Amino acid sequence: MEYDTGELEVIYAEKLLPFKATTRDQLKTYEPYKETSKTIDHRLDEIGRRELDRRAVWIAKRLAKAKKALELKEEILQAAEEVSEET
Repeated sequence: MEYDTGELEVIYAEKLLPFKATTRDQLKTYEPYKETSKTIDHRLDEIGRRELDRRAVWIAKRLAKAKKALELKEEILQAAEEVSEET
Protein backbone atom coordinates (compact mmCIF):
# COMPACT_ATOMS: atom_id res chain seq x y z
CA MET A 1 0.00 0.00 0.00
CA GLU A 2 1.18 3.52 -0.70
CA TYR A 3 0.08 6.39 1.52
CA ASP A 4 -0.05 10.14 0.81
CA THR A 5 2.95 10.63 3.10
CA GLY A 6 5.15 8.63 0.75
CA GLU A 7 5.23 5.69 3.13
CA LEU A 8 4.89 2.24 1.66
CA GLU A 9 3.83 -0.93 3.38
CA VAL A 10 4.67 -4.28 1.87
CA ILE A 11 3.45 -7.63 3.06
CA TYR A 12 6.15 -10.26 2.64
CA ALA A 13 5.79 -13.79 4.02
CA GLU A 14 2.94 -12.69 6.26
CA LYS A 15 5.03 -9.85 7.72
CA LEU A 16 4.42 -6.16 7.28
CA LEU A 17 7.59 -4.38 6.10
CA PRO A 18 7.22 -0.60 6.42
CA PHE A 19 9.68 1.65 4.60
CA LYS A 20 9.65 5.15 3.23
CA ALA A 21 9.93 5.70 -0.50
CA THR A 22 12.26 8.42 -1.71
CA THR A 23 12.50 10.15 -5.03
CA ARG A 24 15.74 10.79 -6.92
CA ASP A 25 15.80 14.48 -5.98
CA GLN A 26 15.69 13.56 -2.28
CA LEU A 27 18.89 11.52 -2.51
CA LYS A 28 22.26 13.06 -1.70
CA THR A 29 24.47 13.78 -4.65
CA TYR A 30 26.72 10.93 -5.62
CA GLU A 31 30.47 11.51 -5.77
CA PRO A 32 32.23 9.48 -8.44
CA TYR A 33 34.73 6.89 -7.27
CA LYS A 34 38.24 8.32 -7.73
CA GLU A 35 40.27 5.17 -7.17
CA THR A 36 41.80 3.36 -10.11
CA SER A 37 43.07 -0.19 -10.28
CA LYS A 38 46.65 1.09 -9.90
CA THR A 39 45.92 3.09 -6.75
CA ILE A 40 44.01 0.18 -5.24
CA ASP A 41 46.90 -2.19 -6.02
CA HIS A 42 49.35 0.29 -4.49
CA ARG A 43 47.29 0.56 -1.30
CA LEU A 44 47.03 -3.22 -1.06
CA ASP A 45 50.80 -3.53 -1.52
CA GLU A 46 51.35 -1.03 1.30
CA ILE A 47 49.04 -2.98 3.59
CA GLY A 48 50.85 -6.21 2.70
CA ARG A 49 54.25 -4.66 3.44
CA ARG A 50 53.05 -3.33 6.80
CA GLU A 51 51.73 -6.77 7.75
CA LEU A 52 55.01 -8.43 6.76
CA ASP A 53 56.96 -5.85 8.77
CA ARG A 54 54.69 -6.36 11.77
CA ARG A 55 55.20 -10.13 11.59
CA ALA A 56 58.96 -9.71 11.20
CA VAL A 57 59.09 -7.52 14.32
CA TRP A 58 57.05 -10.07 16.28
CA ILE A 59 59.32 -12.92 15.13
CA ALA A 60 62.43 -10.90 16.05
CA LYS A 61 61.05 -10.25 19.55
CA ARG A 62 60.22 -13.92 20.05
CA LEU A 63 63.68 -14.90 18.79
CA ALA A 64 65.34 -12.48 21.21
CA LYS A 65 63.34 -13.93 24.11
CA ALA A 66 64.24 -17.47 23.07
CA LYS A 67 67.95 -16.58 22.83
CA LYS A 68 67.86 -14.97 26.26
CA ALA A 69 66.16 -18.04 27.74
CA LEU A 70 68.76 -20.30 26.11
CA GLU A 71 71.62 -18.18 27.48
CA LEU A 72 70.11 -18.34 30.98
CA LYS A 73 69.74 -22.10 30.68
CA GLU A 74 73.41 -22.42 29.63
CA GLU A 75 74.50 -20.26 32.58
CA ILE A 76 72.50 -22.45 34.96
CA LEU A 77 74.07 -25.60 33.50
CA GLN A 78 77.58 -24.13 33.82
CA ALA A 79 76.91 -23.13 37.41
CA ALA A 80 75.60 -26.61 38.16
CA GLU A 81 78.73 -28.19 36.62
CA GLU A 82 80.98 -25.93 38.69
CA VAL A 83 79.13 -26.86 41.87
CA SER A 84 79.33 -30.57 41.05
CA GLU A 85 83.10 -30.30 40.34
CA GLU A 86 83.73 -28.63 43.70
CA THR A 87 82.07 -31.43 45.64
